Amino acid sequence: MQKRIAYIILILLLAIFSFVGFKMGEKSEVFGDASQIIINETMSKTGAINSVTATVFDFRGYDTLGEAIVLFTAICGVAAVLREEKKAKEEN
Repeated sequence: MQKRIAYIILILLLAIFSFVGFKMGEKSEVFGDASQIIINETMSKTGAINSVTATVFDFRGYDTLGEAIVLFTAICGVAAVLREEKKAKEEN
């Protein structure tokens, strides 16, 4: 019964997100001229063709570096915890 409710909730969420996504795609005025400004500024300031890559690595480089450090630290922590648990099982 709980699986059925979970599937119904997932299907409803998928339908809602799909509806909102398609409606946002129809209206270009939602973002106004912001998208065109971003594209023009990206090309002129970085020379990168892909505006997402330029934003992540050029405009927000330090933020991206910080996120990478946090992810690396989390991976190291998980690996250390799992390794210790494995050693404890081998000793018993």
